[in-house]
Amino acid sequence: MLDLESLRRDLYRAVDDVLDRYKSVLRIATETGLVVTFIGDLETPYVHNWPDYQQEFPEGHLFDVSGEGLPKEGLRILVARSEQEVWSKRRAHIVVFGANHAFGDVKQFTPYAEFIADDLGTFCSSIPNPLRPRESLKKGAKLPDRYVSAVVKPNDELFHSVKKGPALRLVVQEDQETAMIEHAVFVASLRKRF
Repeated sequence: MLDLESLRRDLYRAVDDVLDRYKSVLRIATETGLVVTFIGDLETPYVHNWPDYQQEFPEGHLFDVSGEGLPKEGLRILVARSEQEVWSKRRAHIVVFGANHAFGDVKQFTPYAEFIADDLGTFCSSIPNPLRPRESLKKGAKLPDRYVSAVVKPNDELFHSVKKGPALRLVVQEDQETAMIEHAVFVASLRKRF
């Protein structure tokens, strides 16, 4: 008798093995018009120098991103993972860094957006006000079109220690790196980082 569950499990494993072998050619065209190509895993930890401290990111993934509105050479993106003390708790911390390919071999990246593990088990990042890109969008403000169908919540719904936090955040799952990249490129474009 054929064990369908075992067959299904073996087929999924075989497909995963093939995808792992061909990751370098995985390319995704997003709804926002970006083309995101997976390049590979971070081979050595990336160390970023923030204004008052250094942070090591032991894990990460590299991507090439191209699309309308980006430099013609495209961007090299690093989705880097670490931990950080935020709102009285050690939390997982994902930073989407970017660099312009026009500058040759990329060794130093610019932070485009940060995602923090919230108290609900998801990751969130501030949504900038398009009129004042260094400020966060607040409750009641009109969302940019790109966020209308996304999960967006204020700080006080994401972090138990925040009692009154009107700043809005994009909420994603930990494995939604393409959504993180789309958000980060939007933030970087508003803040003129490329």
